[in-house]
Amino acid sequence: MARRRIARVGFYGLVVGSLLPIVFPILWMFLSALKPLDELVTIPPSWLPRHPTLRHFRDLMALTNFPIYIWNSTLAACLTAGITVAVATLGAYSLTRFQYRGRQILATFTLLAYMFPPILLAIPLFVVITRLGMADSLLSLALAHISFALPFCLWLMWGYMKSVPMALEEAAMIDGASRMGAFAWVVIPMSLPGIIAIGVLSFLVSWNDYLYALILLTSEGKKTLSLGVSTFIGPMAVEWGLINAAGVVVTLPVIVFFGAVQQFLVQGFGAGAVKE
Repeated sequence: MARRRIARVGFYGLVVGSLLPIVFPILWMFLSALKPLDELVTIPPSWLPRHPTLRHFRDLMALTNFPIYIWNSTLAACLTAGITVAVATLGAYSLTRFQYRGRQILATFTLLAYMFPPILLAIPLFVVITRLGMADSLLSLALAHISFALPFCLWLMWGYMKSVPMALEEAAMIDGASRMGAFAWVVIPMSLPGIIAIGVLSFLVSWNDYLYALILLTSEGKKTLSLGVSTFIGPMAVEWGLINAAGVVVTLPVIVFFGAVQQFLVQGFGAGAVKE
């Protein structure tokens, strides 16, 4: 009994110790966003805000271009997620349902393409996008994000669609459905957890990106959240209040969204990661 209790205490201690480095910075950011400026620079720092205020949030929305940054990031992330989900779903369907030469090699090289670090593709993508006259546009940024989100999402959906029974699709076609009809009414609903998983993954790839936004975007009206937050760090001063408030605005929707679709993410990543 005592040994079991010690093991349980040790397990919970390990869990808390593992979560602390992740949870503490987020909690500190939330608390700091509510502190007046004088409390932010107080040494030693106070754990809780003595005089909570929402001034940093008001200044963030009223005195900066942060609403424009939010719109740009949302638009780029939605473009990335939409195109990635469409191409990855159709590509995975092709790999699992059609027999053609080089199919297995293509699937393997798809995963290998994901192993290239984004910085390695930055210069070639910049050159290509510039020559196409698409520089400084959200579409070019979305295409850059797709280039390194798509390979992994395609591989994930390939593994997931292997678990969708072919017999159900054949039964739908026997009942009169076309190939695309069976795909739309049988395969897509059964692949929904995987589709949601790759949608969230590709959305976050774009939402959190800084490198490609820095390289491809130059005008103030096209900046995304990551670039916008970096403007609060000046050569003479750092706007700690605005940075913490911006961090809350950027992070909170992601946390809420993850909590809402957590079940689908577990199913999608779990099934998609298994290779038969």
